[in-house]
Amino acid sequence: MAMQQMFLGIPAPSGGGNQTFLTDGLVTNLDAGEASTWNGSILQDQVGSSDCTFSGGGYSYTTDYGGGIRFNYTNLNDSNWDGGLFATPNIEQTQQTWELWTNMTHGNNLTGVYTYLVHNNSVSTSTGASHMTIGVNSSDNYYAAMDGTYTSMDSGVSGAWYNSNGNSSNYHIVLVWDGTWEKMYVNGSMVVQHEVGAVVPQNFHSQTAIGANSFNTDGYNYREAAGTFYSLRIYAAALTTAQVQSNYNGNKAKFGL
Repeated sequence: MAMQQMFLGIPAPSGGGNQTFLTDGLVTNLDAGEASTWNGSILQDQVGSSDCTFSGGGYSYTTDYGGGIRFNYTNLNDSNWDGGLFATPNIEQTQQTWELWTNMTHGNNLTGVYTYLVHNNSVSTSTGASHMTIGVNSSDNYYAAMDGTYTSMDSGVSGAWYNSNGNSSNYHIVLVWDGTWEKMYVNGSMVVQHEVGAVVPQNFHSQTAIGANSFNTDGYNYREAAGTFYSLRIYAAALTTAQVQSNYNGNKAKFGL
């Protein structure tokens, strides 16, 4: 697969440099760093039709690190569902890659619980029933998993709460499924992999959530995150290690890494 790159010309807050990323196989690009794609409560998909609509009262746009959606979830008794929903690209039967730039973590110092950063599940709130989840687990580590295999995909990288603005540093979190193996990368390095086989991952949903659980959207908050969402890119392809590292290296200066 040929490597292509898109040069966006967004100035980094420190360190200088433009951000670049692979465009081959890219089917969803939700990038809050492109301010022109943010309209009220909607972040427009730059390559497809998966515009993300944010709801509830716990989010706001920030210009930090070029632009992001900040979740200020602090109230366990808040009845609002504070998160974003977008149409999942039709990738349930293909190799795929989910690439997230964020500093999101547990809300309200909820150490020892599960928090969902990006979540897809058609049937329940169960982590083990999820098609795909990127989150923080009860050991306060980031994980990313297909087919509910979250216990096998603990990165060992701390996602522990820092303050209401998220973790103290930004992270590049990538989940790759190549049809046999799922692999998680943090800041360009593969930290864990697990053989899930060639079976199509379970419980694919037509909508995916950012910042919370994707099933309970109409009654109460659930596993909501605090911090800033910068971008989510979804590929209908399994990126190689070299490609993941290229995407990381092309953006790290923008995020102070």
